[in-house]
Amino acid sequence: MKRSSVPLTLVTAAICVSLAVTAFAATKVDVNTVPRVLPSDLNVSAGRHNLSGGGSGIGNTATDQVCVFCHTPHFSNADANAIDAPLWNRNTSGATYTPYSSGTMDTTPGNPDGGSIACLSCHDGTVALDSLVNAPGRDGVNGYALGGTENAAFTNDPTFSLNWDFTDNGNPMSKPATLLELGSARIIIGTDLSNDHPISMAYPTAALDPGFNQPPGTPGGPRVFENGIRTFAGDKVQCGSCHEPHVSSSGKPWFAMYLRLSNQQSAMCLTCHIK
Repeated sequence: MKRSSVPLTLVTAAICVSLAVTAFAATKVDVNTVPRVLPSDLNVSAGRHNLSGGGSGIGNTATDQVCVFCHTPHFSNADANAIDAPLWNRNTSGATYTPYSSGTMDTTPGNPDGGSIACLSCHDGTVALDSLVNAPGRDGVNGYALGGTENAAFTNDPTFSLNWDFTDNGNPMSKPATLLELGSARIIIGTDLSNDHPISMAYPTAALDPGFNQPPGTPGGPRVFENGIRTFAGDKVQCGSCHEPHVSSSGKPWFAMYLRLSNQQSAMCLTCHIK
């Protein structure tokens, strides 16, 4: 009776696969050693979020101020809708959003709030780039009459525009200018958030879902992992949990997406999710 045999090449291949799987399992990424944003990396002037006349990419000729497109100094009418975004100077969107939904989730995303509504005031494409609460210089706008006379009936007005001229890499943009004109799916999030990572939801506690790593601190309040991934007011996951908007948009590959750390070997995902 002839003995059956398995070709040596198949045996060798099986051994190689087994060793590769073992090696992969043994070298699971340490999420706390992956390169992350450092204080020295913060340079909003060198990033795409600099919309001033001196910015790269989108710019305008009306002002050389950098921070004014997001923040205003000591202004009582800063948009209160954007908690977690200090002294927010942009009018927030009045859009209705379609949140992410899944039957496997332990917590439910609500309508975007906190720092996420601040990000969406540009990135959903419904608000003009120059829809500012407080314009640079001595003349306030949108709740303050030109000339500085206070208007007590201030309201958030996402339709407001300063009618400034913007360019993208030297090419004129429409007026009022919005990010919709760029036509980039990476930049334009839109109002349908059903295909994006869920935001504005409470981070699951260990009791609620043991499949999540727990950041240091007391559940219910802002908490921060060692590598910088974090929650915000109400212990909520927001856009800023994974993104740092103040870094340069060049220098390290993951800066282009404004990530808080490199996502090599899915380090960002594995910071929160136990897999």
